[in-house]
Amino acid sequence: MRSAKEKLKNRMVLGRWMAGILACFLVLGTSSLAWGQSADPSGKVSKDSGSSKKKKAQSGKNTAKTKGQPANAKSETFETAMQKLRNAYGRDQNASALVHCKQAIELMPKDLAEDIRFGVMMMCFMLYDKNGQYEEALELGKAMKTMEIPEKQKSGLCFMEATAMTKLHRWEDARQKYRECPGINDQEKAVVESNVAELSMIQGDCKTAVDAYRSSLRHDSKNPHAAFGLAVALSRMEDWKGARRAFLDGVRMDPAFSFLKDAFFEPAAENDYQSGYRMYELGRDREARFFLERYVNSEDRGNYRSLAQKLLLKMDGEPPLLTGTYPVLMDNVRTMAMDEQGRFVAFAGIERDSGEKYSTGIWVVDVREEKAKRVHSIEGQIVTDMAFAGDSTSLRILTPPKRYEVDVAHPEQGYYLYDNPKTSFSMAFSQSARDIIGVGVDGGLTMSPWENPYMLIPLLEIPPETRRLRISYDHQTMVLTTALKTLFVDISHQSIENILAAEFDVEAVAAHPDKKIFALGIHRGVLLVNEKGGIVRMLGTNEPVQALSFNSSGKKLAVLSGQSLEIWDIPDSLFE
Repeated sequence: MRSAKEKLKNRMVLGRWMAGILACFLVLGTSSLAWGQSADPSGKVSKDSGSSKKKKAQSGKNTAKTKGQPANAKSETFETAMQKLRNAYGRDQNASALVHCKQAIELMPKDLAEDIRFGVMMMCFMLYDKNGQYEEALELGKAMKTMEIPEKQKSGLCFMEATAMTKLHRWEDARQKYRECPGINDQEKAVVESNVAELSMIQGDCKTAVDAYRSSLRHDSKNPHAAFGLAVALSRMEDWKGARRAFLDGVRMDPAFSFLKDAFFEPAAENDYQSGYRMYELGRDREARFFLERYVNSEDRGNYRSLAQKLLLKMDGEPPLLTGTYPVLMDNVRTMAMDEQGRFVAFAGIERDSGEKYSTGIWVVDVREEKAKRVHSIEGQIVTDMAFAGDSTSLRILTPPKRYEVDVAHPEQGYYLYDNPKTSFSMAFSQSARDIIGVGVDGGLTMSPWENPYMLIPLLEIPPETRRLRISYDHQTMVLTTALKTLFVDISHQSIENILAAEFDVEAVAAHPDKKIFALGIHRGVLLVNEKGGIVRMLGTNEPVQALSFNSSGKKLAVLSGQSLEIWDIPDSLFE
């Protein structure tokens, strides 16, 4: 069985980042040697052509044969070792790469430029780290410190030494080492403070960790490592409101949690605490319990067993937000709607035959009976939106040319059919399906009552590339999405209040029926935001969100994620 140290995943990432930069430098620098170019002590490459160098190398070989001793054998052996190193490293064969790297160090020519010599040794340091040989890496680091190298490279070495100390559980040594790293800019200072905060938290000093995380954010206000780390540290001080604010700050910086790709947690069980807390904040209690209980029972946990137990008790006293999950085996779902009782959830999905013809199928899931049925099909038309009328089971369906209405509780009774005005392209319903939002012939946004779609009320101009839109219950705010951004527009002042960038990747929008709250479906969850785009809460999903809908009371939210329908309770306390 592997030890905990061998299973570490690194959260302190700047050392690895610096090593990657130097590794790229190494490959480029040594490949120039392999092609016959030479480097003087200043690091400049000679301007002799590759062909002339080949001739000199060949001349050397001929001379060697005459005298019986190869004049260039050591240099060629070094180059051969470097070529093997590059090949092994490129194939992710770290053990073999380390063998070749150590051989390259032994065979380095005495006149090899200092920067390339340092690059080879830095590569070996990184390979020692990758192979779990941290003590050996630190011994190599001692030799590297005697070299005359630029401040930036000293900084990279310092970071890597601190990371190796962390993996050896030398917490205080690592913390001091990070503080000593020279010649770093503001962004790197942010990472230093974030890593110091991690080490402080490992040692049970959450107050110092909080101060260091906040210092990190002062150096780099967009550092998600620091924001999410601050949330965990505050939660361990039982400052739950402060922890949530910090967590949502992290969501604003990194809504997809992509920082976790480069993250590691130490000791190994710390990963479970971090995951458990994150799932708690995302409203996924089942997953949160799994991670937190595993943390409590782990022998390799840190100092926070009692706090993990407190968080579990806190969850016991709070009603779960995610109340039900149901399979939905539909593809190409464009929109969905939920009735007031939260019993019926309707989906509109494009269905194609073997040729080029298509239709939109309307399916309804009866949550109470856990059954699905097809209630309608519309040939050759795409449904742009659906909504239940008030507190009834009457589903209103919107396509550009026509409107339909069907009672999903009794679909056998047939449906009503209405024409839409040709002067407006119908795009969406307002809440309770009382009004239709469309785009007029002049490109401006219009609103018309369901009962009289020809009474067009102008609203505002919108970008021609608009894909989705939703209007607030009081008709004062419009949310528009394009492929590159999401806009929050104050309709009365015709002004843009906020813009969410492309990384939020908004694929669905729903408006709360009696609050200035919008639900935005993103890559791994739902953002609940106010009329200015400020994030109020995030609900997590396991797959990208395709569609979502509030019921007419706003107490429930239906979310289609992958092929799972999730029903969430939305209490007023969620917005406090």
